Amino acid sequence: GAMTTLRSIETHPGVVRQYPLLAETLSRVANVRVRYSATLGGNLAHGDYRLDPPGALIALGASIRLGSVRGERTLPVEYFFKGFFETDKEEDEILLGIDLPAPVQAASSHYLKFTSHASVDWPCIGVAVFLRWDSGGRCESGRVVLTAAAETPILLEGVDAVIQGKVITEAAARKVGDLAAQQLDPIEDASGSAWYKREIAPVLVRRALLEAYRRRKQTE
Repeated sequence: GAMTTLRSIETHPGVVRQYPLLAETLSRVANVRVRYSATLGGNLAHGDYRLDPPGALIALGASIRLGSVRGERTLPVEYFFKGFFETDKEEDEILLGIDLPAPVQAASSHYLKFTSHASVDWPCIGVAVFLRWDSGGRCESGRVVLTAAAETPILLEGVDAVIQGKVITEAAARKVGDLAAQQLDPIEDASGSAWYKREIAPVLVRRALLEAYRRRKQTE
């Protein structure tokens, strides 16, 4: 539901067990006092490009439910953000809730939040990684999302072409990082210049991918 607080989602046993990427991401939002009052629906409806939760939700394949007197509609989270503080929500609509797909058992993930100032500050760049694995321990598919880097969250294209059917090596992670550099049109703000974000994004993507892979290895 849209009015569910970030803290209650972050600490819910079902979320921690079945959607660890979401729990990890929410634990990095601001500070615990904010998370006790801030809601997931309010966070998303704000449309701020620096938000942490959209990265995890997009990586997980979540959808947003919107409603008005005309009825309800659902759209993937990646299509909700349209531009700088602009969303797909119509003037007469409210955000009703967020739907997550069925949990994936053979999966691993990581949210890497890099801040230029205090650890509880807005991210300079956030990277959410969600990887699915086959029975042989090779990558079945993957989603990599950047937040705070541009006017809207970026779901990287071409990731599967690099990692599908493989393990995540340093070279593979570097290639995905190169995709970030190619697809990123960075926004400049107090956390970093456009040049800085373009330079650091591939590094953070590589680190996040390798950590997600390391977590997979830990569960074997």
